[in-house]
Amino acid sequence: MSDLMNTPNPDFRAGAIALLGRPNAGKSTLLNRLVGQKIAITTPKPQTTRNRITGVVHREGGQLVLVDTPGLHKAQSRLHRMMVATAMRAAEEVDLVAFLVDVAQGVSEYDKVLLDRLTKGGRPLTILLNKVDRVAKPKLLPLLLELGKRYPQATLYPLSALKGDGAEGLVDLWISALPKSPPIFPEDQITDVTLRFLVSEIVREKLFLILQEELPYSVAVEVEKFSEGAERTEISATIWVAKDNHKGMVIGKGGAVLKDVGAKARADIEELLERPVFLELWVKVHAGWDERGHLLAQLGFMDGA
Repeated sequence: MSDLMNTPNPDFRAGAIALLGRPNAGKSTLLNRLVGQKIAITTPKPQTTRNRITGVVHREGGQLVLVDTPGLHKAQSRLHRMMVATAMRAAEEVDLVAFLVDVAQGVSEYDKVLLDRLTKGGRPLTILLNKVDRVAKPKLLPLLLELGKRYPQATLYPLSALKGDGAEGLVDLWISALPKSPPIFPEDQITDVTLRFLVSEIVREKLFLILQEELPYSVAVEVEKFSEGAERTEISATIWVAKDNHKGMVIGKGGAVLKDVGAKARADIEELLERPVFLELWVKVHAGWDERGHLLAQLGFMDGA
């Protein structure tokens, strides 16, 4: 056990912070930046994050437990309704709520609806004005004034999650706002998700990055075998799609797309595990899986929507 966990510090602060916002506001990028390691996948495709992912930030005087959540959007399918429900539940279970705004896109009416709801939740609120590296300062000032007037109880904080501008100051700000508490996690733990989950997310990220706009949202990855051998780790995963034509899209002509996904995913998994990996990928069709509760539960999505 670490000295951090064994030596009580009466002034130590720890607590949970939910990261909320619309799709592509930069929540996962911020999580990875603050944790110091990639534990959440990031792609240009909206709604990349589907599950609630926890990342732990360790400092000498405090510990942040960051909860990355799916992007808040007007959901249509049962899968997307569950994603939004997961995000809103997170806001009720933490010590502090952070709402990310993409300042390059501005504050939408939907942002205001969400912020109005969050301010009534009773949790301290930080509004993070992200991607400030993409806008001129004169454009940022009116936004700060508008949000400051509408949400006087919130803390406004400009930053660039991608470049790291303001990141360390944000950690200090949040630690000072959290209650005095012993550490929640050991100092050698940076997430509570399993290796199987991280592997499935890496494969899904490569699918998004390689197929981009062609890839349908109704794609999921299930790791069915994860075996640690003496010389290498052997992994078998199934890529689930909802339609036959989606299967052909994921496999590609002569299997080219699937081979590319496998090669890129294997490289990242080997870096994560720090050992050789044999990765086997299968593509299977299950019509309407994203509307079926038992399949959503089987694939690791929380029920309740």
